[in-house]
Amino acid sequence: EKHSNMEFSKTAYKKSALHALKHGSRDCVGLLIRNESKIIDAIPLFHECVVGSALDAAFHMIQDFYLTPNPSYKIVGVYEASVSAKTTKFMSSTYRILDVIREMSLSAL
Repeated sequence: EKHSNMEFSKTAYKKSALHALKHGSRDCVGLLIRNESKIIDAIPLFHECVVGSALDAAFHMIQDFYLTPNPSYKIVGVYEASVSAKTTKFMSSTYRILDVIREMSLSAL
């Protein structure tokens, strides 16, 4: 499924930007949620080192309280804000989060 021109809601844009601004001295990472037509929300996750158990707990809470009641909502991506303007690589925590998203997508098939 290709979403090269996915539209962002104002809510998703503002929440991800405000997460980064609030924790400007730390790396920030969160999830992007879409419905059938656009990215509708951003869920801030971490602004510190990501621990596996905390990541698992976050995904379970998002699934139980956000995705299950709204079957058309899907996790479709990750946003990150690095404190280093010079970096061109994703943070290691982003790769871990993407792996969890990939596993969730495969188990949903």
